[in-house]
Amino acid sequence: MKNLFVLIFSVSLVISLASCGSKSEPETVQAEITDASEIGTAVELTGEAVSSDVTETTAVKTTTSKQEALRVLKVGETFLLGKYEQDNDTSNGKEDIEWRVLAKEGNRMLIVSEYALDYVEVKDDEWITTTIRKMLNNQFYETAFSEEERSYIKTASIDEYSGPDDKSDDKVFLLSIAEVEKYFNSEKDRICENTKYATAKGALQTWWLRRPGYEEALAFVGPEGDIGISGGGYRFGDFGVRPAMWIEV
Repeated sequence: MKNLFVLIFSVSLVISLASCGSKSEPETVQAEITDASEIGTAVELTGEAVSSDVTETTAVKTTTSKQEALRVLKVGETFLLGKYEQDNDTSNGKEDIEWRVLAKEGNRMLIVSEYALDYVEVKDDEWITTTIRKMLNNQFYETAFSEEERSYIKTASIDEYSGPDDKSDDKVFLLSIAEVEKYFNSEKDRICENTKYATAKGALQTWWLRRPGYEEALAFVGPEGDIGISGGGYRFGDFGVRPAMWIEV
């Protein structure tokens, strides 16, 4: 009887130790991005993986599409979309374009480039005929974005200076005086740096607006964030181009 008890106790002990030593399969957890602030300053909309500078070198894996990733962005946040020459070194290819979210209305979002991307000489004081409008809606639109990215960019009815009936339909445009006053918190917030590429082409740290000012000149935002509306020597000024767009999210 005593031997039977010892045998049962030994078997129970072995089973207990085996149970304690076994390892269960690790649970697979899929990361879900719910707040753009969790994934760094400029959100990279790859649709496959998003790098995070919040957790050192940790990469947050996600199957979120680019357009779904756009939906979580908040006003004031920046993200990357499209490519354009910026470092003035064509040998290393184009650089990612950084955009700032200015407004969200329903399923669309108003964005503007964080930097002045190019320099275009202005020889007209009306947006509808200006060389900047042609450049943005042809060369820039066609070369800076992939086919998928272009599908996000929606045609916007852009108001002109002369009256409510003077409108143009554009994919890419410059901001108006009213939009700058509405969507930027202060003059400091309006200050915009040029890319090296724009500076090399001759752009000053000043960016064009689409609305005419006085004396047959386009308006602009100066180096201190002030809005300039006087003409004179500024009509054909060496100013930067800061594209804006409405995109569908």
